[in-house]
Amino acid sequence: MYLWVITGQNENSIIFEADQTDRVVAITVNTVPSSLYEVCA
Repeated sequence: MYLWVITGQNENSIIFEADQTDRVVAITVNTVPSSLYEVCA
């Protein structure tokens, strides 16, 4: 699984999860600031 994270100035994030073929399989919006480790764990 691969993750792409886009974080805005207000620390909200959009997280894209992709499989081994780079096909996006999930999109998550995070409105609470959290470390990338917490997102990936």
